[in-house]
Amino acid sequence: MFDMIKPESDQLWANAAVTIPAVMYWTSGEAPEGSRWDPFKPSSGFLRPAPAASRTIDAAYIADAVATFTRTGFHGALNYYRAIDLFTRHSAAFAGATIRQPSMFLAGTLDGFNLVAQPSPESVRTKLTDLRSFTMLEGVGHWPQLEAPDATNAALIAFLQNL
Repeated sequence: MFDMIKPESDQLWANAAVTIPAVMYWTSGEAPEGSRWDPFKPSSGFLRPAPAASRTIDAAYIADAVATFTRTGFHGALNYYRAIDLFTRHSAAFAGATIRQPSMFLAGTLDGFNLVAQPSPESVRTKLTDLRSFTMLEGVGHWPQLEAPDATNAALIAFLQNL
């Protein structure tokens, strides 16, 4: 994240034909263990070229993302990270708040964010007090809707049908 807030980040991300496939690959469950994105290991960053086309993420989705970011650039997307400090300061009023509505949690077992906070039904329920569904998709990384669309949709439909 800290690399993404630097002024030169726009230029580092500029070649969407390289950066989009790279970020999709290195944060997916497809990347080999040990080389997958790890938030605690700077050498395993997003911007390493992907070794091959993804086998799990639809090529048309990646091509569309490349075309979009080639046209728009990354400045707007990177501004999200640049504004994170401001966002967290303005969110302070909600510190400790819980979500009481029926909710679900879905993630991939290989998402690098699991290294920061390992989700469990118990840990998630402290904030989502009416947690009705907790799903960890085996072998899936940061993009469950792209890496395992059928399993993601099945989990969403089951949650909604049980409301």
